[in-house]
Amino acid sequence: MFLETHPSLLRKKFEVCVLDPEIFSKAEELLNEKNKRKLSAQSIDKETKRKKTERQGEENRKSSTNLGSPQSISPIPTPDGSSKRDPMDNRHLGFEFPALAKREDDKVLALVDAWEGLPTLSAPKDEALLEDKRLHKTYFHYKNPGEGVVVYVYDIGFNLDNEEFRDLQLQEGVLRSGDLRFDFLSDIAEHGDHHGGLMIDKIAGKYAGIAQRARIVIATMVEGAAVITFFSQIGALLSVYDDIMDRYVNLDIPCIINFSVAFTLARFDRDSPDIEYGDKLAGTISDIFSKLMDLDNVIIVSAAGNGKPGKPINTYPARLGLDLPDRKNQVVVGGTRVDGLNMFQYDTNMPNFVWAPGENVWVYGHKDPNTIVEPVSGTSLAAAAVSGMLAMYISRDIDSNTRTEDAVTKLKTLSWKRNPNGVPIIHNGITPDQWPAAFEPIDDMIEI
Repeated sequence: MFLETHPSLLRKKFEVCVLDPEIFSKAEELLNEKNKRKLSAQSIDKETKRKKTERQGEENRKSSTNLGSPQSISPIPTPDGSSKRDPMDNRHLGFEFPALAKREDDKVLALVDAWEGLPTLSAPKDEALLEDKRLHKTYFHYKNPGEGVVVYVYDIGFNLDNEEFRDLQLQEGVLRSGDLRFDFLSDIAEHGDHHGGLMIDKIAGKYAGIAQRARIVIATMVEGAAVITFFSQIGALLSVYDDIMDRYVNLDIPCIINFSVAFTLARFDRDSPDIEYGDKLAGTISDIFSKLMDLDNVIIVSAAGNGKPGKPINTYPARLGLDLPDRKNQVVVGGTRVDGLNMFQYDTNMPNFVWAPGENVWVYGHKDPNTIVEPVSGTSLAAAAVSGMLAMYISRDIDSNTRTEDAVTKLKTLSWKRNPNGVPIIHNGITPDQWPAAFEPIDDMIEI
């Protein structure tokens, strides 16, 4: 049996599973079904790839029954009151696999008055250059960052009714647990206080994002009636696996999975009587993540957690950085203060532990409708920034056979300390010799 008995109910916002005996048997059946499929990437010839692509495209065009599809969502009104195309309906963008092509453009743009959290990602190491005060609010970036890369955002709370998402490259449909009723407007837009939407904004939003041309895929942990259970979480995770296998593995398209939420599985206290059950569930979670890590085209990014420095990282998937240290395609992310010092949990024993800005990072206004931007802190946004940066790195090297491995390496080799007493923070690798000539003129809009 999946579990012989079940632990007491335990809840905590974003992090805890509600456990029920019936869920265990359902989860076990689902896992057994997945194992029968032999979870592994297949090797097929080019002609088979072409036929599979054509067949999949035709099925997608004919399908109108996917829950969370554009047919079930009302159009979002524009500021002038008119209706624009629903953000979930990106069929007009021509989402065919050939669109994922290499960019030949090396142009570097400069975004002035950039939102907080961005300028440090392209800051020059030469302190003398920082005497030009414009640089403190300028973010240098490549044109069309993230082109050819898919980013899965596994989270809750995806309200995309904001100008930040007007040009978002969003894959049609929502991935979730498959058994229960799914209501997009209640389960996605309202649940979770915009958490998932903020992550998408940091990854690919117009002004907050790093990889605006990455294709975003939503994976929600929420079932019908806005409920989060162990089954809904594991079901969504398996749906991500299936989607990668069905759409992207055979075409060798790079995928990043962002986890700014965590499976805690009753691991708050190592002396807790529930820890035995938590460990059993953790074994299942670890097995699924291990299968994901078997895929050469996948990178898993997870937040370390917002606990105090020195607190052990016991949540999943972040703790897999210790449990599976030989897996090179996983990255765990800590957050830094504005002054460049570490702010939250960290563990440098994890081979691929990196830091990104984690304090007062600007994202779209989500609490006050009259506010354009709001500062948010936490390792959630730091992880999202790393996912965006990885997408940008990969898009710069899209034809390389080692692009995902190289991208993870760049996260570490390009990181440097903004404060001599601080920790190394990720950087996009752009140097002053790549800036616009004489730093004039400076574009005030991202070109995408």
